[in-house]
Amino acid sequence: MEYLDSDERDSDRALHVTFYESSIQNGFQTELQGRQIFDAVDMIKIQTPGNTLNIIDTLAREEHKRRFPRHWAAYSARTDATAQGCIGTPIEEWPQLSKAQADQFKAMKFLTVEAVAGAGDAQLAGIGMVAGQSVYVMRDKAKAFLQLSELSAKNAEADRRIADSKAEAEAQMKKMREDAAAEIAQIKAAQESNMAAMKLQFEQMMQQAISQVAGAQAQGASQNNKDAPGATTEAAHLEQRKIADASLAAQIQGGKVKGPAKAQDYVAA
Repeated sequence: MEYLDSDERDSDRALHVTFYESSIQNGFQTELQGRQIFDAVDMIKIQTPGNTLNIIDTLAREEHKRRFPRHWAAYSARTDATAQGCIGTPIEEWPQLSKAQADQFKAMKFLTVEAVAGAGDAQLAGIGMVAGQSVYVMRDKAKAFLQLSELSAKNAEADRRIADSKAEAEAQMKKMREDAAAEIAQIKAAQESNMAAMKLQFEQMMQQAISQVAGAQAQGASQNNKDAPGATTEAAHLEQRKIADASLAAQIQGGKVKGPAKAQDYVAA
């Protein structure tokens, strides 16, 4: 890294400032294409000499470019390909390459797998071999790697959609079961409420019937008490008839009354 004096005379004067390039993973493109995709980004490191605890290392923003214009100009003027933004799978992320092969491709300014796969014959003509393998073979392998990655990404997307559909169907089934259980519980509660109401109504009817019977019994007893003197008179009359019949029978036996006679006639006489 190249260090320049700070552009500021005051507090920034003693700072060591470096713009450099780094890469961050592009999560959306990585998932979409099924392989590691990185975006080139500009970074800045600001450090006070002798202080290893106070280091600012972050993405370069416009305020940094304005604050340190000479450092930014020096960084931007570099012609190295690594300072030029590139998007794709970094060559060192290609699993089929050894570190030596990746370094050789980077030395030839092939920084991504996409760059190797898209290279024309004219670009590859003067390269020859890469770590003992034909560069044309490596290009075919790069194409196959990208195609396989794309297919894997599509399969992963299809699997994700199937999983989402399955989860949605299971959620719907769960909701249907819960709704059915709630409806059954509601019906059961309504039935129990109806049964309780019918039981209460029956008990009220039974109580009313018992009250009516008790009232009728009380009324009959009262009426019997009112009719009691008449019944006594009739009983006395029957007793008098018995006495008269007995007296008549005695007179007949004694010869006081001749001929057949009826007790009724005697009583009547």
